[in-house]
Amino acid sequence: MGEIHHLPRTRFSETRLLEKMITETISAHPDSRVAERWSAMANETIARYPGPPPPSRSMLDVEGISGLDEEQRQYLFDALQQWIDSYFNDVNSQLLQVHRDLLILQKRVAELEVAVLETKD
Repeated sequence: MGEIHHLPRTRFSETRLLEKMITETISAHPDSRVAERWSAMANETIARYPGPPPPSRSMLDVEGISGLDEEQRQYLFDALQQWIDSYFNDVNSQLLQVHRDLLILQKRVAELEVAVLETKD
């Protein structure tokens, strides 16, 4: 009971779900040239930022805290575990928002690239 461990989520399944949602969004674009450019940028971003990074210290030892009885120690343990879970949920939500913002920018870049190519033809 004295140690709190951070166990990474199933990043693989979350990443696959994100990739699926992004692929579906991009494939719905009416211009295949834009979709092709946009897809390349999006795939690079997903590969680079698949999920929140794991903490550099994956274990927190609360046994070393003196002056707590067993009930207080259990309360501290539970509170810390809830805080850690909540924090990583917040970080994951923020990462999804960043992905959304990047996708919007990448779409615009791909559209501009295609527009520039059209003016050269």
